[in-house]
Amino acid sequence: MKLTLKLWAKEEFHATEKDVLIYKNKWEEIQKILEQEQATQELLQEEKNEFSLLHNAMKAKEEIQWLKSESLWLSVGDGNTKNKIYNQFKMRLFKNNVKSIQASG
Repeated sequence: MKLTLKLWAKEEFHATEKDVLIYKNKWEEIQKILEQEQATQELLQEEKNEFSLLHNAMKAKEEIQWLKSESLWLSVGDGNTKNKIYNQFKMRLFKNNVKSIQASG
């Protein structure tokens, strides 16, 4: 199962890199055509579609990079994080604890 998951992740991550390159190249080609020729409605729509695909691929790539960094941080972690969170929890319990009730009158 773990091997299957690793192979799937590797395939998905590389596909995203390839997608970004493919969409970027197509978008740049359309940009060059637009600079050289008069813009048509079809060409503008094609540029819009390619830019949308490029944007989505770049967003997916960024999300994957964030997930990888988050996973790395969780696996390596900061040794003090556990103690820091626990100490904050203890302080909150201490502050929220009712020590005594005084009645007046």
